[in-house]
Amino acid sequence: MPSIPKDVDTLLKNSEAFFRHLPIKNICVVGPESLSKINDSRLTFINENEFVDVQKIKALYASRTGKEDSHVGWYVQQFIKLNYSRFTNDDYYLIWDSDTVPVRDITLQTRTPPNNLTSILRLIITNHISELSAKFFQVSAKKFKAHS
Repeated sequence: MPSIPKDVDTLLKNSEAFFRHLPIKNICVVGPESLSKINDSRLTFINENEFVDVQKIKALYASRTGKEDSHVGWYVQQFIKLNYSRFTNDDYYLIWDSDTVPVRDITLQTRTPPNNLTSILRLIITNHISELSAKFFQVSAKKFKAHS
């Protein structure tokens, strides 16, 4: 769950709702080092710099747009979400924003595996988009290094 300091109070206050309404065992919170002080045994903290180089993304954003903007955090969050699959050994996981709260039970998986064409196409398209986004960022980062 990507998070930022301003959303931690919401996350902590509503964490019980996540465990009540989602079939999960723990929550992995990914964010800046300042979030490492979260004190809840069901919440695991991972520094966002283990997923992406935040400073490089900020610098790249500034060089491309000519300004430092608060929207760069949105891009950082998307790259964290795309990269999480590289850091987990779980077969299934859910990525959820820390500033939203489930208000009713949510079933994530049925016992019957997806066997229709629509489900398979969704998986293929999602994986393809993730790969393209990752490749684009790597290319953009290389171009940024060349201009530095």
